[in-house]
Amino acid sequence: MDVHVINEIIFCAKNISSQNIIDKMLTLVTKGVDFKIAPPESLSIIGSNSIDTAGDLYVIDINNVGKPENRRKKRLFDLTSSGLLLLFSPILFFVQKNKLNFIANCFKVLLGIYSWVGYGKAPRKDLPAIKPSVLTPADASKTELQADKINLLFLSYSKDYSVEKDIKIVFAALRNLGN
Repeated sequence: MDVHVINEIIFCAKNISSQNIIDKMLTLVTKGVDFKIAPPESLSIIGSNSIDTAGDLYVIDINNVGKPENRRKKRLFDLTSSGLLLLFSPILFFVQKNKLNFIANCFKVLLGIYSWVGYGKAPRKDLPAIKPSVLTPADASKTELQADKINLLFLSYSKDYSVEKDIKIVFAALRNLGN
């Protein structure tokens, strides 16, 4: 892709599963590539490069966590929440499972070593690259989840990022900020 400077990819839905298409879109969205999908048995192509102009059909907008604007929002959330958590640490200290690690994590997130929410400590090559994290989307669940459910949560988080999701996960797992 880097050799030929590809700026648009058309996926054939007859030959590639929708899961594969979404995975590739998530991987390549940060490279500034436009996507279209050719449905089987159709003469049209799904996708539009702009919300102001009509394409053949409209496709799902992917608000990938790896997009530069989302990375900035995520970093701003990390800075703001770390500051607030440190400010309220005398109170929050008592609800933490791992008290000393809580303070250490606040500083690690503040310094940009970790993020509060992400895929955990292990890097994921199949999802957009983000910093290692203290919490994952699975930490917001009150029940034990199987690996396939956790992977679906990670994919959903990666594909449709919002600061609100980060806030909900941090509040749901407030006792675990010392992980």
